[in-house]
Amino acid sequence: MGGGRRPPHHLLPSGTAVVDATDNSSSSTDPASSGDDSHFQFVQNRSSASSASLRQSETYPAVLDTYAASAAAARGRSIQDAKDLIRRYRPGDWIEEVGGTKASDYEIPETTTLLLIGPRGSGKSTLVNRITRVFDDDLSAPVRAQVCHNASAVPGTCFLQEYMIPRNSKSLCVYDTRGLSTIPSENLKLLQQWMTRGVRHGAMDFWDSDDVATKQNIKIMARHGGFLHCQKRTVNFVIFVVDGVSILNSIDSEDTQYINLVVENFKYPFLSFK
Repeated sequence: MGGGRRPPHHLLPSGTAVVDATDNSSSSTDPASSGDDSHFQFVQNRSSASSASLRQSETYPAVLDTYAASAAAARGRSIQDAKDLIRRYRPGDWIEEVGGTKASDYEIPETTTLLLIGPRGSGKSTLVNRITRVFDDDLSAPVRAQVCHNASAVPGTCFLQEYMIPRNSKSLCVYDTRGLSTIPSENLKLLQQWMTRGVRHGAMDFWDSDDVATKQNIKIMARHGGFLHCQKRTVNFVIFVVDGVSILNSIDSEDTQYINLVVENFKYPFLSFK
């Protein structure tokens, strides 16, 4: 009654299978089979991880290459845009007519003049050539500014040199100058003269402290140069050129002469643009 007991085996119909509910042997997993499944799963997971790692190692350089290519293209576009902008530039183009002012209210020069100054061997003439090279379509064109490779043996640029940027332009010019003197008062005197009286191509550029032979040679070259009738220009902006390596060497050696020269001249109020 109630199905609490099972009938004896000999009372069951012939062909009836007997399953003992308390016997778990038939429902348990074969150990050998379980081990094979676990090993397969491990190999599969390891293979998936290796594939993911491989994809990552291939994707990362590809992303970097894409970024580098995009950055290079952007730089190329930026340089070209800047070149086109400078080629189109005319003095007064960037004047902002604020406060009711107009472009006609300003004294606009015929040519915007940039003055390069800096210690001897700082790279002023090299900078002129680099700027010029950017705008030269003919890569075989000769360099314009003479570069001195032994600044300690020769005086360098002894005359103010005017360079139109780009070549044959009348809107923008750069003036190359002789390296600054180690005597602060000489620099102050000459910078004041340039900023208040203007600059002229071919003007002599020597210091009071130059020896007699150097001054005589500069005067002789000036007479043969034929630059006396060149147009005088008002300085609009000043670019202070320094050599980073010389700055670092000065710091490492604790020789402050170069740094003091840069700081002393940089603070001159005559170098502030109007």
